[in-house]
Amino acid sequence: MERIREQLVRRLTLTDTIVLVCIVGVTTAIAVGCGGAEQASVLRTARRNIHQVGWDTVLAIQILDANDTTLLVPRSLKVVGDRLFVKDDINQNIRAIDRHDGTLLWSYGVEGAGPGEVGNVAAFQVGQNGDVWILDSKNRKFLVLTADGQLASELSLSHLGLIPDAFVALSDSVLFPTAWPDRGWIWLSRSSLQVLSTERHPWPEPLSYDQNLRVSTYSGATTGRELWVVAFSLGPGFFIGDEGQVSPYQYVEHVPFAFKVSPQLRAAGADSARFAALSVSIVHGEIFMLFGGRPVRRVHPGEPTELIDVYDTRGAYQRSYGLPFDSWSMDTSDGQTFYFLTQADSLPALFGLKLRN
Repeated sequence: MERIREQLVRRLTLTDTIVLVCIVGVTTAIAVGCGGAEQASVLRTARRNIHQVGWDTVLAIQILDANDTTLLVPRSLKVVGDRLFVKDDINQNIRAIDRHDGTLLWSYGVEGAGPGEVGNVAAFQVGQNGDVWILDSKNRKFLVLTADGQLASELSLSHLGLIPDAFVALSDSVLFPTAWPDRGWIWLSRSSLQVLSTERHPWPEPLSYDQNLRVSTYSGATTGRELWVVAFSLGPGFFIGDEGQVSPYQYVEHVPFAFKVSPQLRAAGADSARFAALSVSIVHGEIFMLFGGRPVRRVHPGEPTELIDVYDTRGAYQRSYGLPFDSWSMDTSDGQTFYFLTQADSLPALFGLKLRN
């Protein structure tokens, strides 16, 4: 393991785009903590280079009636092949939608605690073959659906003692990032969900674990490699897992998100906070991250609060795109057409936008 770390450190001395703060060797079954993290440091890249691009609308699912429950409280979406998958917080279901014409293909989710029922959809992922993994945090289980929305299996998570709100389902293991310093990453067998390894969180700097939620994504076939990203919603950066190793990186601009510790006490930096990482997509060697936050504020006149940052799979910042509207979830399968959950006339909407050449 030391030989691998030394080789990677030597390789990084040839790169001036970003400094890797910590090398964490992993296999698909185990993660190794970051040694010497207290001495690690990060050199920041240049500030955001925001491209004010044109957008063409290719899909619009716009709710015109408040009584329409097609999209009641949609929270997150994924695009795989010809389908969009949407998680709805009120309906507690997952819906598959044709991404070309907006037709509802199927919906899964009956609220309850029984077999096949859902208590709380905390997160979901869609495999390249269309199977859907649903994390039910209330009932402490996974529900695995077929590509046509039928329940294939249920896998209990009651043995863990905690249920994280994000996960990455790899080819033969499942990674849970948590907010617990001593159990920051939990690796499970994909087939049995038995714990393979529990590791301290490998980020090399002190973090406020109770305030750093995470978003995650996974990509296999589109890149030719098993790539995944776990990012801080609130906090300094993200991890890239690639071919048996995982490495942490800083965001191009570390901007804390404004929030209140309590009704009486506002967190430090709240007056300048604007962004949080909301969604991540991996496409053809690039990573797309949706950043959103508060509307334009008096202390930041004219500054965009909704944009997409683009990184390569070595963690180096590339560019940013300014968005025409606020959004809280994004996904793309080609890096050119992006799908968003947003609002139109105070009602939820789903749009597909294509970059204009």
